[in-house]
Amino acid sequence: MKYIVGLLLCLFFTNQIIFGEENTKEEAYIEIISGNLDNDFYMIYFDYNENKPYLGLESLLNFLELDDLKVNLKSKTLEGKYIGQNEKNITVDDDLDFKDEFIKDDDIYISLDDLKKIFPIENITWDSDGLKLILDFKFKLPSQLRSEAENRIRTLENKNKSKEEINADIIMKHKMISSGILKFEYNKQDIEKKEYNLNLAYGSQLFYGDFKISQEIKPESKLNYINLEYNDFLKKNNKLVLGDSYLQLDDYTDIERNIRGFSISKSNLYTYTNNNETVIQGEAYNANLVELLQNGNLIDYKRISGKQNFSFKVSNLSNFTTYIIKIYYNNGKIETREVSILSTNDILKKGNSNYILQGGQSNENHYGQQNYNYLYGITDDLTLGGGFIQGKNSDGVKNEYITSRAIYRTPLKIIPTVIDGKIIYDSKQDLYNYIFKLNQKFLDTTLFFQYDELNGSIMKNKGYEKYYNLGLSRGFGKISIALGKENKKYEGNVDNNYYLNFEYNTFSNISLFLENSYEKDNQGLEKYKMDFKSSYSGFSYLYTIFEMKYEKDTPGDREYSLRITKKNNDDHKYNNFDFGITLKYDTVEKFTYGIDFTYRFDGDSIYIETPFNRDEDKNTMGLNVEKSFLLKEPLRKINTKNIDDMWIEGTVFLDENGNGIQDKNEEGLPNVEVNIGTEKRNTDKYGRYIIGNLSSKELQTVEINGETIDAMMKPEKENIIVKGVASSGVTVNIPIAAVSVITGNIQINEFLSDEEFLKLLSKTEIILLKNNKIIKKVFPEFDGYYYLEDVLPGEYQLKVDYKGNLPVKLLNSEKNIKIDSDLEGKDYEENNFKFDVKNLITKEK
Repeated sequence: MKYIVGLLLCLFFTNQIIFGEENTKEEAYIEIISGNLDNDFYMIYFDYNENKPYLGLESLLNFLELDDLKVNLKSKTLEGKYIGQNEKNITVDDDLDFKDEFIKDDDIYISLDDLKKIFPIENITWDSDGLKLILDFKFKLPSQLRSEAENRIRTLENKNKSKEEINADIIMKHKMISSGILKFEYNKQDIEKKEYNLNLAYGSQLFYGDFKISQEIKPESKLNYINLEYNDFLKKNNKLVLGDSYLQLDDYTDIERNIRGFSISKSNLYTYTNNNETVIQGEAYNANLVELLQNGNLIDYKRISGKQNFSFKVSNLSNFTTYIIKIYYNNGKIETREVSILSTNDILKKGNSNYILQGGQSNENHYGQQNYNYLYGITDDLTLGGGFIQGKNSDGVKNEYITSRAIYRTPLKIIPTVIDGKIIYDSKQDLYNYIFKLNQKFLDTTLFFQYDELNGSIMKNKGYEKYYNLGLSRGFGKISIALGKENKKYEGNVDNNYYLNFEYNTFSNISLFLENSYEKDNQGLEKYKMDFKSSYSGFSYLYTIFEMKYEKDTPGDREYSLRITKKNNDDHKYNNFDFGITLKYDTVEKFTYGIDFTYRFDGDSIYIETPFNRDEDKNTMGLNVEKSFLLKEPLRKINTKNIDDMWIEGTVFLDENGNGIQDKNEEGLPNVEVNIGTEKRNTDKYGRYIIGNLSSKELQTVEINGETIDAMMKPEKENIIVKGVASSGVTVNIPIAAVSVITGNIQINEFLSDEEFLKLLSKTEIILLKNNKIIKKVFPEFDGYYYLEDVLPGEYQLKVDYKGNLPVKLLNSEKNIKIDSDLEGKDYEENNFKFDVKNLITKEK
């Protein structure tokens, strides 16, 4: 007996020594994701003691579709090739003799650390609790390359279609006339005073355009603004405005710019350079905040408080810079515009043209003003144009200019160079003015040169008769440096200004700017100025901008300011209030501060705003009340703030016969949540809904919250994309149908090992199509079983797509299947597909 016990103990310990390590590795099934590939039933071996997964290399190659790589188990090598980074062919001849690899089930299993030695991997994420593995390679997988090719084909097919044709399910057309939206506005800047303003605003469709008008009733009757706008006028992105607009002019033109007349232009953003600065001007109706961003970081912001116009000035560190303007509207919408300050922005392709046509009376003094400008692409690199400007300034002095312009881009791409020349003829004084600019970039260095020679009224307006600016700028990673010299001559005086500017942009929401200038004139007078600005936008709901200005030997030579304002985030959280704080200190006025706070009581029936301001120890509380009505149904509740909003209404109903139309016997579904962007409303007891506060400039997506309908029901279309028009509504009825399940098996006509069968299944995809459009795709499970859930009523094609290169063939690869309309879904079973694997077995033998 003792002999037997001793023998058993000996065998036990021997087994632990020889086989103990391998016995800790057990078969496990995980979810594996790489690129656009996903298999939620992937077999590995898992060492539970060390929390270490081991992947079968051949199985992994099958999953990744790297078919040109082969594993040789006898020699423990990996040979072949694959498409690597930059789509270059990579030849592989690797030794797989690692420390803890092992061979099992005709495959070699390796650790994740050893996998990194074979392939260039960006990142590996292993979740041992959720049994989930994510592999991010530094090269594109064959499935990703296929997907990109398909996208390129779709792009080519769609390039002649408009955006609306591609993306919108419902496109609303402009109307001759519509009832529109009427809004009452009550404004009291100080509730302790008697003064108040009462305005009426109205928006509608008129003569197939977007019409807006605002009339002040109290304290005096006057027209605030009137507009009739036509988008895509004559050509894409051109806008015709009849009514109030803003003349798009450079700063040398001294005439009143706010006019009431007509305007045809490409954009309501206009930029121009003023010496060493760029000025960005624009218009925004019913907006409260405008941000200026560069490289994703905040540069500056403006709170416009209902004003239409905004303006930013930025130093030109690089004339190849692109800025982003973000406009936050009162209805919660955000508009993004890109601004390029380089003259190449005005270069047109051969045969293309661009023009600005503006004319009317100035709003302030009712002077007649005109601005006409035309550019034409002679070649892809040469654009010529001219213009005519006529009008009066605020003193009533009339100015008239005829301009000619040439923009040339040199064909040498390695050193992009843009030359921009403009001649301005002052016809009232019979004088010529010349402006010449050159931008050149070589590697990371930018050269900028400007020369102006001015006369007459333009000379007086600009403050010099001759001017040149020579500057160099260069980026060093996150740092940009600009240095240069400006020279101005005016009435015998010569000013030389030397500048050195720094900019530091990080990916941590921090921007730093430092501007230094040293100026000396021919009388020996010297000036030194420094401007430091720092912005931080990393707080969840706050922006901060700190600025310090210094001017040597002047009263109040130092000035410090700190501005803090609330962000308007994309998640629209806390967007019912705004606040801003401004703190200032200088050596003369010492410490001053101001506080602005606005809270909005926002409901379906009324909109109340309570602005609070504290400035120089004085508190001011205001009150703004707005109420909007749909004139076709004045008593209907709607959450619309702006007269140029659109609204969407309709019925959510149970579609019993699957025709997508609400028939008389089909009832609406109550208490279903309808979502459009950030707006949400529940249907009433008849299944009806109405949602306003929607921008007509954007495509609107109508969706159902699936949690508010039965689990076995689903909208017949996941979302409905709508392109609307201003001050109008569109009806979108949403049919809901019961969903069914399609199931089946992938079968074989001969016996295969589990490993061989898994190889076959890993390259087999079941595809559900309707009208030749892919509705769903799914891979079968490890035993060949598959299921397609949430299938709506209709006629479908069921196909099997085998992507592998094994010598097998499908005995049946396609089925037609009809899903019936019913109040309850059904299970459509036994939709089986069979492979002929005889050749595979013969080959292996």
